[in-house]
Amino acid sequence: MILAGNEVRGPGEAPSIELTEALVAAQRYADKHEVRFPANVYLQGAVFDSTARQWVFDWQVATTKHGPATKGGITIITVHESGQITINYGE
Repeated sequence: MILAGNEVRGPGEAPSIELTEALVAAQRYADKHEVRFPANVYLQGAVFDSTARQWVFDWQVATTKHGPATKGGITIITVHESGQITINYGE
């Protein structure tokens, strides 16, 4: 795990992991698992789910006036307060 020893707080409480710390952990985890973000991919959203106690980051493939620049769509990385990180993909 990239993060360790974080306090898992109760539902509705403020996150025990700061946004920037969680984002850096997500990017390092992606790199460690050989997930690459080409130049046409941008961070679309960063939301803390206070019930699930995790940050949810989604990267979106940028589109051109002719449609998506590449096939794919979205990459979602979650960073839980406990330090668990997951990667999911969508179209």
